[in-house]
Amino acid sequence: MLDKNSYNKIILVGHIGRDPEIRYTPDNRAVANISLATTEFMTKPNGEREDRTQWHNIVAWGKLAEFGEKYLKKGMQIMVEGKLRYDNWTAQDGTKRKSARVYADKIILLGKRDRNDYQSNNNMDAGFGEPSGDLPDGSDEGLPF
Repeated sequence: MLDKNSYNKIILVGHIGRDPEIRYTPDNRAVANISLATTEFMTKPNGEREDRTQWHNIVAWGKLAEFGEKYLKKGMQIMVEGKLRYDNWTAQDGTKRKSARVYADKIILLGKRDRNDYQSNNNMDAGFGEPSGDLPDGSDEGLPF
């Protein structure tokens, strides 16, 4: 028998499309907007390779946003765990808009890491997830953008 509760959880692994945009609310709470690209690689029946890139809007709040401001940069590979939400609003021209956003609960760094970027792993374990692998070496090889 199914439980009457429901569950909203999303896990994405991809590359950051641009440096996170950080702002602060009037009560000085940090909010980060992160653009994340995920790419599927498929082979068509004729043997031709097709890449399908999806862009995801990630929102992080509080200490997680501050973590993003300090450590996340364009091109880095990360894993995001969070909740999928659909936001509705009215644009300045009066049209109704809707967007899907992932509200991050956890961000984990993936890929290559420059050892000089961090004093210790303890800088990244305050509820943000353990660092996994290394940070990028600056090359854009293999990125979908």
